[in-house]
Amino acid sequence: MTKEEVLKALSEQQPVIVEGYDDLFLVVEVNLMLKTVGLVRLTGGNGIPDMSVGFENIEVAD
Repeated sequence: MTKEEVLKALSEQQPVIVEGYDDLFLVVEVNLMLKTVGLVRLTGGNGIPDMSVGFENIEVAD
């Protein structure tokens, strides 16, 4: 995803999918310097940030 797409997903609270995972995630934090996002698992998660991945590893869920 591009920086603009990541920021849109964050501001509009759009669920995203992560390469290699079957779950849906929500972007809760963006690090523009490192081009990473902090994600919370929407399916079966407890609201605690689960992981940090690069912009290129995520896309908006359909």
